[in-house]
Amino acid sequence: MGYNTYTDKLRNPERFSLEDIIKLAIVIGTDYRKILDVIQKEIKEKFKV
Repeated sequence: MGYNTYTDKLRNPERFSLEDIIKLAIVIGTDYRKILDVIQKEIKEKFKV
């Protein structure tokens, strides 16, 4: 992911794909499952599913 693509996605996080999220988690040393848990929680709250 190039710098411009990355900064654009930070301004519009809905543009991150699952692959981007997993790669970013690996780069910053975070367990990607924790990030996916947060995403799942936010989806449930936002869309009431």
